[in-house]
Amino acid sequence: EELGRDLRGGPGRQEDDGSFPGFGPGSTADVVYALVAAGIDPNAVLKNGNSPISALGNSAATFATGSTSGAGKLALAVIAADKDPRSFGGQDLIALIQQAYNPATGVYGLNPTDHAFAMLALVSAGQPIPAAAVTAAGRLQLADGGWSFDGGANSTSDTNTAALMIQAY
Repeated sequence: EELGRDLRGGPGRQEDDGSFPGFGPGSTADVVYALVAAGIDPNAVLKNGNSPISALGNSAATFATGSTSGAGKLALAVIAADKDPRSFGGQDLIALIQQAYNPATGVYGLNPTDHAFAMLALVSAGQPIPAAAVTAAGRLQLADGGWSFDGGANSTSDTNTAALMIQAY
């Protein structure tokens, strides 16, 4: 069934390809989380026969291989939609995340955002998290108690990264 309206009954924002506008595929993943939280199957939210999940599948190669946080965020949406993160849009999202792990530092990816999304996705997929990765999450915490997007020594905490790390840690 086509859902051309938003949850309040107004005109929907869904694009013809099933995606939602914003900051690329990550915005569509955010909509998937919201739909699932509201008890709506994101596979059934269609426009022109396309769902947010099919839109994410079409962008998986670029989104998942562009960054560890992209792979993690996508894996979370895929899992929430009851799809297989090991075979989605031609990508093994779990393998991509695991390949981004640096055993010398205990960090997934290049920054705290990568690390948080990786840990959240792996736990959601039932994969073990190395103890060194948990230790690294604590080490990335700033003096003010939060985490910064880029993990730089001169960076300040931001609410989005702190919220992700609190969930992951």
